[in-house]
Formats: sequence, structure tokens, C-alpha cells
Amino acid sequence: MLLIQSQSNDLSTDGVLAWLNYLYPNQPFIRINDDKTIDEINYTISDEINCLGFNIDGHQFNTDNLPNRWYRRGGFNINRVGFKSESFDEYYISAIFKDYLKQEMASLLNEVDGKFSKCSNSINKFNDNNKGKLENICIAKQAGLKIPPTLYTNSPRQLLEFIETHDKVITKANHKNQIRIALDKTIILLSSDTKLLSKEDVQSFISKSNDFRYSVPSFYQKYIEKKYELRVFFLAGKLYPMAIFSQANEKTKIDYRNYDQERPNRCVPYDLPEYIKKKLTVFMDLMDMNSGSIDMICTPDDEFIFLEVNPIGQFHWLEKNCNYFLEREIANFLQNERK
Repeated sequence: MLLIQSQSNDLSTDGVLAWLNYLYPNQPFIRINDDKTIDEINYTISDEINCLGFNIDGHQFNTDNLPNRWYRRGGFNINRVGFKSESFDEYYISAIFKDYLKQEMASLLNEVDGKFSKCSNSINKFNDNNKGKLENICIAKQAGLKIPPTLYTNSPRQLLEFIETHDKVITKANHKNQIRIALDKTIILLSSDTKLLSKEDVQSFISKSNDFRYSVPSFYQKYIEKKYELRVFFLAGKLYPMAIFSQANEKTKIDYRNYDQERPNRCVPYDLPEYIKKKLTVFMDLMDMNSGSIDMICTPDDEFIFLEVNPIGQFHWLEKNCNYFLEREIANFLQNERK
């Protein structure tokens, strides 16, 4: 039995399931998208038993028959129908009680995810999503990879010093893309993509109030000049690199994810040096992740700079541009037949 946990609109999941149907037509699998809920859950612990069981969309799972599992995207929800009745409305429950329920469910779902991660051929875990850029950077440095000088701060004056030291600085979310709003309600960073931040931006922000000393904590890095960018898909010790020629286009120069649909970047297969392959493998091992999409920079001096890893990053376009057949590789891995 294979369990595929994803979202209904994910093309990569569709591709893997197509390969499973073609290569292993007799292998049953279940795809559960994040619009499904856990209807019943039981975790029994005693001297004789340590068993987690739950029911999703009519399918019963327990730790005695754990399936191979690919966590692609999305998350489990627990059916809370018991909190709804004619006598009271769930939406009027106090904020404290709602927070309590949220924490209880998060703890329980963490147990579910932990049990699934023990599958013999499991790919990724929901909790991989909780690993932000700061953890990425610290562990990449530990693995011997080069990283950009990085600052995480809520002090505009510390940021100003950082910009004066490094001249060009970019900002992006540490964990997920969010709007950052200063305490005086002045929006200083409003972006879902990587943006270049100037010294004048910060000086203007500071000058708005002589008493203003703090903002919402944000993530900053020295801007690194690029020869080209790299997207590297990692699966169980094997690397699939792609070079992205983003620098000839002003729209994608700072961040290739600011896609130009009319003049798309040229993307080609790439051969990483062996020493970088080894360091990336050490990094993923330290991160306790067996799959993910790694972003790097190759500088004009041919130095390789690590940026981040996204456990649920898109790889459909990498497969399409480089003919890596990643969806087939994932299907084979889930079947213990990866070449």
C-alpha cells in the first residue's frame, strides 16, 4: 500500500501517479489531498500495545500496516464536527479555547507525521516545513558550504550597519512569505519575493520617528552577484542539478522566481563539482531530509553559494527542462526499485 499526501492541483503528484499506474498497475495506492479530514483517531499505549490508528475518507490506517508514504504537500485536519451544534456556534468559542484546540491538534498530528516517517520508503515529513532559512544557513555552514553573510533582526539601526558593511542587501521571509509591518503601521517590506533593499530605504524608515527603535523581525542577506543560479533536486542521496540563466533579464536578475513568461530563462542540466555534491549530501543528512529542492548561486568567480532548501519545492519544471524523469524516480523509490 502506498499513501500519497498532497494537494489536488499539484502536477508533480499527478506525474508520479501516472508512472505508478504504468510501471506497477497492480500496486494499490491512496492519494489524500489536504481537503480531507481525519474522521476518527485512536492512540493506544499499554504494556502490550503501542498503536496509532485513524480513518481518512473511509480508509483505515494503523502502525501495524504502515504504508510507504510520500509527503508531497498539504496537511491533515481533524474533523471537529463535535464542536458544532444548534446550541452553540464554533466561531463564538473563546480565543483561548481555540488556541488550546489548535495546539492539541498540532501535537496529535505531529505524532501521526512521526509515525509515518518510520515507513521503510518514506519521502519527506510534514515537519520538514517547519525548518526555516536560519536553520538552513546554520546547518549549511556546518556542512562546509559557503553562505551569504546573514542578519535576522528587528533593529533598523542594526540593519543600517549591515547595509553599510555589505553595500547591497536583500530581504525575504525566514519561514513563509509574509507582509512585515512596522509598529507605526508603516509598511517597510511588502513582498513575497526576494527584494533588494537600499540604504536610503532604511534611513527613510528610521527618520520617520526619533523614538522608533524596533520593527518586526526580518531576514536579510548580503546580495551576491550571480553568474547563474542553480536549482538542485535531491532524492535519497542522488542530485539532479539545473542551471538557470537569470542574469540577462532584469525581471529575474534579483530572483528567478519573478518569472518572465514572455522571455523565460534558459534552464539546462548541470554537473556539480564532486566536492559540492558531497557537501550537499552531508547537509541533507544533517537536516534529516531525504528529498528537497536546493537553491544555490554560482558567482562570476565560480564560487558556489548555498541559499536554502525547500522540502516541497517545485521540480516539475526541472524535470521538463532537463529530462531527468524525476517522477519516475520517485515512483520507483516508493516501490523499493530505485535504480
